[in-house]
Amino acid sequence: MYKLNEQEIKILSLIAEGNIQMAELLDVTGLGGEILNHCIEALDQNRYIEREGFVGGKFWTFSITEKGLAALPEMNEVEQAFYKLGLWPTDLEVLEIFKDRGGEIASQYVYANLEGLEKQRETLASMVKLLRLGYMREFGFVRRKVELTETGRALLAKYRT
Repeated sequence: MYKLNEQEIKILSLIAEGNIQMAELLDVTGLGGEILNHCIEALDQNRYIEREGFVGGKFWTFSITEKGLAALPEMNEVEQAFYKLGLWPTDLEVLEIFKDRGGEIASQYVYANLEGLEKQRETLASMVKLLRLGYMREFGFVRRKVELTETGRALLAKYRT
């Protein structure tokens, strides 16, 4: 049986948390593309994850298998609810940050107000996920700004009350 290494466990956890695209994983891990691709290949070949397809963007989009979930610590009830939405409870923190900041330039806020490269990466990766899933929207041509959508506000209201 294949033994997962520390990096593969971290990547598997990130996929379970809804970071399902290669670009998101590159951003949040800070790993080089060659290293990350090697880990993804090992996870795929050993059936911990599946690719959404074999052509185009679907080749770089992943889902976790039952075997992959079994290799991770068991999720609590809240984590399970968010997992079903393609999210993780920490994504609420990002929604909370931007709920009253309509039109804030996200990257400027993150770099000016959050300490530590890891926290900045996690926050920006969460934003990409929230944008992809429709909980936030971005606008502006050069200076990309973000705000919560009604769906994002509803999610925040449901879980923050």
